[in-house]
Amino acid sequence: MRYLKIACNPPPHIVKSCTMKNQQAGNQKRSQKAAETWNKRKAEIVWLYQSQMWSQARIAEYYGVTLAGIQKAMKRLAIPSHSHGRRGTLNGRYKDGSESTLYRLMIQKDKCAMCPATTGLVIHHRNFDHQDNHLENLQVLCLPCHSSLHKREWWRRRKLQL
Repeated sequence: MRYLKIACNPPPHIVKSCTMKNQQAGNQKRSQKAAETWNKRKAEIVWLYQSQMWSQARIAEYYGVTLAGIQKAMKRLAIPSHSHGRRGTLNGRYKDGSESTLYRLMIQKDKCAMCPATTGLVIHHRNFDHQDNHLENLQVLCLPCHSSLHKREWWRRRKLQL
């Protein structure tokens, strides 16, 4: 009798272990099915993403999946992600065949010019023109000061339009 009682009511750690094994088996099956599905589409995804310059969001919409879903699929397929910024002529700092980011080496970032912050420092163009890299146009700011400065400029320009 005691044997039947144990078989009917196994200790909680054994029940949990069995449940986890079933979940893992289900996850592995779903993962394998997803891999098979996306492997068939890899060539098309690479073509859309790299040759046609479609965004991941656009590809996700095309396939009817979420952005996170297509990102996960592309990671599984070892398709390298584009940089977060725009490349080439789409980059706002693109000038004469190159991006003008040398200004980052021209100025030392020690302290914010507007507050005492010494971390999270960026270089700001005072006249808001990224092509104008003269030292007198560059200013070191912390992220909060830089953000507030751009917000003020945005509102100033918006009021001028009204």
